[in-house]
Amino acid sequence: MAEPPPVDGAESEPEDDGAGGKGSHRMRRFLIIALAASLVSMLALFAYSFATQRDELVESLTRLDPLVFLVAVGLHIGALLIWAARLTWLTDGAGHPIGYVTAVEAVFAGVFAAALTPARIGGEPVRFAVMHAAEVPPREASLIVLLERGFDTLLFIVLGAWAVVVLLPMLGGSAALAVIAPLGILFLVLLIVVPLLILFKPRMVHPVMELAKRFVPRERLDHAKQWLVLEAARLRRALATVVSKTPSRVPLAIGATFLSWSLEFGVLAYLLRAFGHDVPFVLVALGSVLVVLLTTLPLLPGGTGIAEVGAMGVFTPMAPGLTPIFILVWRVTTYYVDCTLGGLFAVKFAGAETLQVLERGKGE
Repeated sequence: MAEPPPVDGAESEPEDDGAGGKGSHRMRRFLIIALAASLVSMLALFAYSFATQRDELVESLTRLDPLVFLVAVGLHIGALLIWAARLTWLTDGAGHPIGYVTAVEAVFAGVFAAALTPARIGGEPVRFAVMHAAEVPPREASLIVLLERGFDTLLFIVLGAWAVVVLLPMLGGSAALAVIAPLGILFLVLLIVVPLLILFKPRMVHPVMELAKRFVPRERLDHAKQWLVLEAARLRRALATVVSKTPSRVPLAIGATFLSWSLEFGVLAYLLRAFGHDVPFVLVALGSVLVVLLTTLPLLPGGTGIAEVGAMGVFTPMAPGLTPIFILVWRVTTYYVDCTLGGLFAVKFAGAETLQVLERGKGE
């Protein structure tokens, strides 16, 4: 989850979006790093499991079934398709509707970019860029990115706080989770509070902007302050339009948020049951939130490596005897689907926008 992309950079062209261009090279490099991190973490988990629970590992292998893969992939893709429906409702509410196919392209290209960028920061700029290419004005596109991330973030703040209270005692008082989970929730709270302050109290940001006075000419700094106040006012008017012009779209978007994430949590719940572990859905959902909080750490592209180890650590106390086979199937049916199917959408339908976002990430 990330801050919305800068509006004034939305229309710039990528340096080179050809097959051999810098953006394409950067995409391949991000992909190699992400897959390598995932592979190394999986190999480490398998080595540990082989040394400590060989019989359980062999028994898990007997549960591998193509149908398990298909159902899990179907749940994950279903969640993404509902996400695309949410995007169409929000753009329609803003008065700049995009087709459902375009929304699907934006979502799939977005999850691909998120899978390849630290702290998954690439998804929002790609969806912004695809919406802008579909003639959604930059201001409205930024607002939609804020709204959809806001819905997700509020859900995870509530579930994250619940998970800290309920799950941490069950996980043996893990020192790492006891620190990371509250920090992750604080990060999510800031993702809500900071944009709201900028939107409704832009002048409160001026003292922070003053910190740049040594590096930015006073005239440009004053201009930036004025621009922020004016742009915040325009965004407030756009928000009022979204809420009042087609008010039914907002509840639909909120409902889609719950349904989409329920399906994502359902992937883990289904796979746990498929591997012989009957864990209540509520606990699976709360555990999933902790894993997502871990993957927001800006260490590796898409949180890969952290996700595998984190999921194993979170769900093993709920499902004694859990093996890395479960983690492997989960990552193949979610993360690797994002990298492959999402990659096809990113390259074929939203190539220029995706490459531009990854090129901007060169400083990460």
